[in-house]
Amino acid sequence: MKMGIVLSGAAQQKPFMSPEELVEKLLNKGVTFNYDYTQARAIEYLKKNNNYYKLSSYRKNFTKGDDGKYIDLDFSCLVDLGIIDMLFRYQVMRMALDIEHFEKVKLLTFLKAKNDDGYAILESYKSRLVTESNITPALPNKLIELKREIDQNKSSIYCRDMITHVLPGQQMPVWVFLEVITFGRFRSFFEFCANKANDTPLIDESYRLKMVKSIRNAAGHSNCILNDLRLATSAESNLTHDLNRAVLRKTKPFLANGSNISHSHEPDAIQNDRLKEIITLFFVHSRNLPSDAMRQHYKDELLIFVARMNRHLDDYYKDNACIQNAFGLIKKLVRKCQVFNAKKVEIFL
Repeated sequence: MKMGIVLSGAAQQKPFMSPEELVEKLLNKGVTFNYDYTQARAIEYLKKNNNYYKLSSYRKNFTKGDDGKYIDLDFSCLVDLGIIDMLFRYQVMRMALDIEHFEKVKLLTFLKAKNDDGYAILESYKSRLVTESNITPALPNKLIELKREIDQNKSSIYCRDMITHVLPGQQMPVWVFLEVITFGRFRSFFEFCANKANDTPLIDESYRLKMVKSIRNAAGHSNCILNDLRLATSAESNLTHDLNRAVLRKTKPFLANGSNISHSHEPDAIQNDRLKEIITLFFVHSRNLPSDAMRQHYKDELLIFVARMNRHLDDYYKDNACIQNAFGLIKKLVRKCQVFNAKKVEIFL
């Protein structure tokens, strides 16, 4: 009996092709082998360095001619974009870790200012989960899911001491809770606190954290991020109206302040969810770094990345408006972040 993953509406099964067959497939699609990779070297690359499915996804950044074949797409471009994307994922993860840490600090400071004792807000959150589960009984019980998440960490050498320190029958304080939950759970709790306080800036921040979570998860699972950089995509946007509003409210002045921003780089001109998430990541990160020393550190790291990103910009991609615009946007984001100091960050809070 054959077992497998069945997708609804799936087409007929495709053959498992060898690297030699995959190179032939690329040739038929118009991909050339004129720069650093011959066909023979490309075959070895597909055997040892990257898989075809992942590597070929970067072809979305290139246009096709009337004959259906790609224009100015060399195999070296696919390899180069794969490397740039890998390095970018590393930067995304580092920035997301900073965001998670400092947003937790921000939330604890907010709750303390609201005179919460550190226990009541968490009990209110649990009650909200019960209410939501009662409204949608067909879905998994949300409170049970929360308990399962925390119980799973009891076996973690990094979290178990914090969890077992709370004796049976005792309530867990919020400062412990924040240390043993996932980023997704934190975002949910952050949104709950923001709505409970009816705090508009905090509500907007919760929407932005949703976008940070999305790109963080993509990076953490080694998904491709830079494989579709078109400013406008045919795919339906995943962003709700409220989420778009929360993003545009702050990121547009963030990008425009102190620079002659091109129309193509304005957030409301970008219909690509990936690019919006990248903009949001940089914005949220820049306003969370508490010291000039940390900003200087990231400046140095990001400038190294930009130099690698732009290595072949004037040869491989000289006529590719899609990549030229997207790389220009990322360079602009790095430049905007690197000149920030504490006072400038306050402008956007």
